[in-house]
Amino acid sequence: MSSRMWRFTLWSLLGILAVLVLLTTVYHRLERDHLEGQFGDVSVALANLLRNSLVEDGLIEAIAIHGSETAVDPLRWQRVDALVRRHIKGLTVAKVKIYDRDARIDYSSNREEVGNVSSDNPGVLAALRGQAVANIVHRHEFNSFDGVVENRNLHQQ
Repeated sequence: MSSRMWRFTLWSLLGILAVLVLLTTVYHRLERDHLEGQFGDVSVALANLLRNSLVEDGLIEAIAIHGSETAVDPLRWQRVDALVRRHIKGLTVAKVKIYDRDARIDYSSNREEVGNVSSDNPGVLAALRGQAVANIVHRHEFNSFDGVVENRNLHQQ
């Protein structure tokens, strides 16, 4: 094989490899965007279904008992927690938070978060405007909604 043919073959192989890497990268990006879109749609549907079921089962009355105090009432939290857990049993839901109109956490499955104000959380602010936003956060990455580094992979809305 002549050196000219050898160079042509080598450059052709490198070109094919470059195109393969580019196509794989584009395909991966398209699949990720599609997956995020599906997660977002399912997350919105789950949130709506959960909200409707909880309201029907007395969530408004259970939450409204608190008035305006910032301290956590353990009995109220237990009632709401039991109600929420009954509805998410068997689902892969990592955490549930319920906010009031002032971005204050009225209920969280992590009890220590109740009473915190999330007025700088873009997800909460969007929800208060009637918009649903969602994103995927990978383990050890910064969660732009909650402002923390997560210790697990999650999809949040």
